[in-house]
Amino acid sequence: MNGTSVTARVSDVKTLATGSVSFDYPRHFGFEFDGSTGGMRQWSLDGNNVVLMLFEIDGAGEVKDFEEGMAERFGKKNCKGSDTSKRLGGQKLEGRRLDITLAGTALTVDILKLPSAEGKTNLLFVQDTKTDAGGTSDESTDTMQLMDRTIKFN
Repeated sequence: MNGTSVTARVSDVKTLATGSVSFDYPRHFGFEFDGSTGGMRQWSLDGNNVVLMLFEIDGAGEVKDFEEGMAERFGKKNCKGSDTSKRLGGQKLEGRRLDITLAGTALTVDILKLPSAEGKTNLLFVQDTKTDAGGTSDESTDTMQLMDRTIKFN
């Protein structure tokens, strides 16, 4: 316009904002929402090595119950559970970790309890495909750092 150059850039991140939490995540992640189960809403964000699942549940829910459900899904003999915690947005979030080996692939699934309103349960699942050396994927490290900087609990 009038000899002025204009450049538009697309952000490398997208923002997920729900009634209970908001955070940025990498733009290349796929997005899916499921509100078909009464009293529960689920957002899934799917990267190359990482899957984030956010659950908002009307009522009480325990991390242990979801851990048991995941272990049944993957086969209990393929899973080993342990306590875990992560610091996101300045808050220490407690939960459980499942280390899973399935068809030669090693995964971890962290199930973290998020702050929630009275009578509600909010859970964040962080699934990572381990590197060949058994470490955390770069995508997981980068995603969790991004979430740590941008997460806000409502």
